[in-house]
Amino acid sequence: MKKIILLALTIITIGACSPGTKDTSMDASVIETDGAVNEPAFDFNGVTAWDFGKIIEGERVEHTFKFKNTGKANLVIASCTASCGCTIPEWPKEAIAPGESGEIKVEFNSAGKSDMVTKDITIMANTNPVKTVLQIKVFVEKNIFPDYALVSPAARTSETYDLASQNWPNCPIVQPRSIYNGSLNSLLEALSKIPEGVQRAIIVAHNPGVSFLAEELNQAHDYLGFSPADWCYMSLNINKWEDIHPTCASVISYA
Repeated sequence: MKKIILLALTIITIGACSPGTKDTSMDASVIETDGAVNEPAFDFNGVTAWDFGKIIEGERVEHTFKFKNTGKANLVIASCTASCGCTIPEWPKEAIAPGESGEIKVEFNSAGKSDMVTKDITIMANTNPVKTVLQIKVFVEKNIFPDYALVSPAARTSETYDLASQNWPNCPIVQPRSIYNGSLNSLLEALSKIPEGVQRAIIVAHNPGVSFLAEELNQAHDYLGFSPADWCYMSLNINKWEDIHPTCASVISYA
């Protein structure tokens, strides 16, 4: 799993579909219909697609599709599957009598997703046709906010972080003495001790250590050079923070 890193004179940030869901409570091959006259029928009141709009990567959103059985027989849903494991449908397991209503709740997990995402939810039931397809779509904005911060205990550095993070979600802040005017090795060691599960971290430190760190991590080994308030956003090809090593990163953007 990739991590993401943003480097600045006082700032560094580091950050990372399974198959669709399946229910085997009833094989679709055993679905039987009684002929058009007596068959059950879905009526979603024209709403078989839902647009969640824009969300931030990592958010979970859900929508409930409501339907009515407008047929003349009990409606039985055999299965409800999504085209990706990030999308989880829930549906009534009991038969829906004629004239009665039911709901299909769909939850979408945006972790690891970006840009426009469209997912289908396929319903197999004793209707005619036996397959009904619902759809959700959402635009996922990449989450670049840190979920962990390493900040030098120097007063000005702490002030810089406070100003930069005013509109960020809250995250744990650690201020190890070792990164105050820290060497390259002390910065690498601090990053390697970031807890498991953190995808994006930020380190607010000082030159020349930050410049050396950026050069050491950059697989192109370019000397980026940092001035006050500069930053560099990098992607790290590592699975765990303890695996951090020279040339494990590529630059996404720099200013």
